Amino acid sequence: SAQTTLTSNLVVTNGQSGVMFDINSVTPISITDFGLNLDPGTWNIAVYTRPGTFLGFQNSAAGWSLLFQRNVTSLALNTATSLGGTSFCINALTGVYITATSGTPTNYQTGPANGFGTLLVGNGTLSIFQGIGKALGAGNALFTGANFGGLTVGATVGRSFSGSITYVQPPAVPTGTG
Repeated sequence: SAQTTLTSNLVVTNGQSGVMFDINSVTPISITDFGLNLDPGTWNIAVYTRPGTFLGFQNSAAGWSLLFQRNVTSLALNTATSLGGTSFCINALTGVYITATSGTPTNYQTGPANGFGTLLVGNGTLSIFQGIGKALGAGNALFTGANFGGLTVGATVGRSFSGSITYVQPPAVPTGTG
């Protein structure tokens, strides 16, 4: 079936090593690529996913699965650079963590001011929700660095994934008695 790409705003206002956010699909889909707004250069990028939300798991590797890790060369700032393709099926709320393994090349937007966990962009099949920026910890450790964008009491401004998600829907299964 045909590929569909859902793109968020590519005009950056902020950045960090990585970004955590949730996606949701109301029907089964297979994600075939993530695009990420990266600073110029070549970066080692890791993509992790987990069932359910990232919230409550932003500082722990528990439940996260590495989808892939590879070197990616940025196309240009404010462009969704393909992370090289994948095959990942979802049909429910899923947490996503996309991060560089060193440096701070991941770009995103601060806000909008309606807070993390709110809908960023959707098309009736796939939804991308506002999340957080994520720094690396000591020694470039994943999951242990600072969180940016709303995970403190009273904070209302999340961080918005700047990139794209490309997916396909499996063909419909015929129904009936034949």
